[in-house]
Amino acid sequence: MTPAQIKVELETRKTSLAEISRQLGVSQQLTTNVIRGRTKSARVESAIAEALGKPLWRVFPDHYPTPPDVQELQMLSVPREELEAMRCVFQQAVLAINQLTA
Repeated sequence: MTPAQIKVELETRKTSLAEISRQLGVSQQLTTNVIRGRTKSARVESAIAEALGKPLWRVFPDHYPTPPDVQELQMLSVPREELEAMRCVFQQAVLAINQLTA
C-alpha cells in the first residue's frame, strides 16, 4: 500500500499514525518514515497492519513477500477478498488439526 492509502484507510478506521505512535511510545516521524519505506521497524509495521486489519504482506509488500499459497491462488484470478478468506479458513483448519494431534 502507498503511504496515502495507509493514511486514508487508518482515517476510515477512526485512527491515525499519531495514535499508533502514541500507543507504541515512538515518534510520529518514525511511523511516517516506516510507511514511506525510509525506515524499517517490524514493531511499527505490525501495529499499522493490525490497525488496518490486514496481513503485513498486504500493507508492506516490499518487506513481506506474498505467501506461496496466495501467489498460486492469485494466478487463478480469484478475487483478493476470496483469497484472504480462503487463507484464513486454511489457517484455522491447520490449527484445529494441530490441536487434535497434539
